[in-house]
Amino acid sequence: MIITAACDGSSLGNPGPAGWAWYVDETCWDAGGWESSTNNRGELTAVLELLRATSSERDCELIIKCDSQYVINSLTKWRFGWKQRGWKKKDGKPVLNADLMEELDKALQGREVSFEWVKGHAGHELNEAADIRAREAATAYQNGSIPTGGPGWKSSPSPSVSSSASLPKTSSNPPRELSGENISPQSRQARPVDDESRRVKPASSGRISLLPLLKEDISTGNLEDFLTSNHFPFLPVRAPSKTVVSNWVEEGYFLGKNVESFWIDHSALGPLGLGVLRRLPPLPGYYVEIFLDKTAREKGLYSPILRTLAAYVFTRTNAHRLSGRVRQDNCELIDSFVECQWVCESYERQGWAEIDRKDTKSWSYDALTYCLLRTDWQDGTRTPIGI
Repeated sequence: MIITAACDGSSLGNPGPAGWAWYVDETCWDAGGWESSTNNRGELTAVLELLRATSSERDCELIIKCDSQYVINSLTKWRFGWKQRGWKKKDGKPVLNADLMEELDKALQGREVSFEWVKGHAGHELNEAADIRAREAATAYQNGSIPTGGPGWKSSPSPSVSSSASLPKTSSNPPRELSGENISPQSRQARPVDDESRRVKPASSGRISLLPLLKEDISTGNLEDFLTSNHFPFLPVRAPSKTVVSNWVEEGYFLGKNVESFWIDHSALGPLGLGVLRRLPPLPGYYVEIFLDKTAREKGLYSPILRTLAAYVFTRTNAHRLSGRVRQDNCELIDSFVECQWVCESYERQGWAEIDRKDTKSWSYDALTYCLLRTDWQDGTRTPIGI
């Protein structure tokens, strides 16, 4: 079997809002980007993401059509000498984009891959399709939003979405699913939890996927139905009323310039809840909050959900950290943070606000803030806090 794909990158400013994309056909493509990067990094990342997406097809020949001579020469000629010199040029200076070159070198090992140069913006069908998608991703970041990408590699299993009384489906034609299982860079080594009695039995095997929350989900009442029919014992508002949900929506709590939300789905268990990612300008970081459906709790699902959300943030944005807060007695979520290599950065005494139906706040609980760094996510490490 021969796989033929096009890869392309885009940068609005070079450096500036940037995107990458690979394209096989309308049912098989993907795209992403960053708030600021270069065109060359977009081109290289497109090839790397294609290699990762097709890693299960190692026995197939892969033909990559590319309009960048820099990418083709780097990967077919120059990288061998660079690698021998420790990713340095003949003059001893570091190779540009060495981090990507090293990852690409690893991804190309054992693969039958050939590159074909095509002239850009010359009507080549696959190249034009990849160019459009890379540019759309860059434009999304320019406009302050996050691109949702494409359907991914066509052999990837689709999620089994089942209906639930407490968790509504998204629209009948939802956008592409985003699966952290396919874009995580490496397997993780779980850190043992000290208190064996606090362990939660792992959920049945399956894949976590993210389905972007749509404006339609708000206008049709799907979001309101989910939130008002659930009870969230460890969130500041345990039982959101319709008024509270309406206020959240008006304030842009779930969708906005710096906010993206996703329905969380499990390929075996069905819908699980809602994940919210908030950008924290001016720093390139994100904050995560999870609204887990009452039927999905105590099933060991926080860890795969956290991994999937982290994979989304660190492969599709330039964020260098992802953080989240948790109430002191939410043992299941705390254990999942630790298992997923997040580090506790703060302990706030009486720092957790609880809000009742009369909008009265109480501060009876302590709060902890956990954080995962991009470098730790990439390397599978846990960097301790330096004092």
